[in-house]
Amino acid sequence: MRINPYGINFKSEIKKYKMLCRGKNPQCKNYLEWRAYILSLIDSFDVKALENFRHFCLYQEELEKYGKEMFFALAIAFITLYFPLIDNVNIDGITLGIIASVISFIISYLYLDNNCSMDFYRDVAEIAKEKIESLPEEERLLIKINNNGAQKLLSSNSK
Repeated sequence: MRINPYGINFKSEIKKYKMLCRGKNPQCKNYLEWRAYILSLIDSFDVKALENFRHFCLYQEELEKYGKEMFFALAIAFITLYFPLIDNVNIDGITLGIIASVISFIISYLYLDNNCSMDFYRDVAEIAKEKIESLPEEERLLIKINNNGAQKLLSSNSK
């Protein structure tokens, strides 16, 4: 499998997006500058590549959603297993409170970090959709023709 599908280093781009969300991205000061930057990355894509790229981003967003759901289940399981272990060790209340605070902070940070990745993929998919909609009608028809052809093939197989 390719590390950088579509020639884009997604790990690096997500990092830049997170910095943008925090107001600390030196390259892009606001969303519109970042949007222009993403448009420059996908500028060479033809209409079919744009549609495939958009669906790739939507799929990655769904993966991030599932990861977010799994994260809470794992966090609860970890906490449930962790506190009985502390019961067996003689720890005072202050130390236990500090440990619980640190664990809560780590869980919250990881949760919010994951949420930002999901937003990145959704925003990029929206930008790709806008780019597709801005193309001339005859180019957009290529996607519709392919979809209709696929539907005909599927419907002819079901008879």
